[in-house]
Amino acid sequence: MRRALDIDPKNAYALASMAGYQYGQGRYFEARAFAERRLAAAPADATVLQLAVRIEERLGDRVAASRYQQRLRAEFPQAALSSTGEGSQ
Repeated sequence: MRRALDIDPKNAYALASMAGYQYGQGRYFEARAFAERRLAAAPADATVLQLAVRIEERLGDRVAASRYQQRLRAEFPQAALSSTGEGSQ
């Protein structure tokens, strides 16, 4: 993924992949940086907004997590319901 980003620093797929990888490794600040770059590079999708919520929660930034959660609800209502478990009953 780093090579892809060397070639195209705005590669949305590579940025999202790196955000997810860094999150999985417990590197939440690095994950945040990649997630922010991903959101700046291309229109948001539900997956990247869900990841951004989880990253901010791990970092303890409730304001940022809430902001991403609000975007998720507004832009992808079905994904927001399934990610919170609200729609599963």
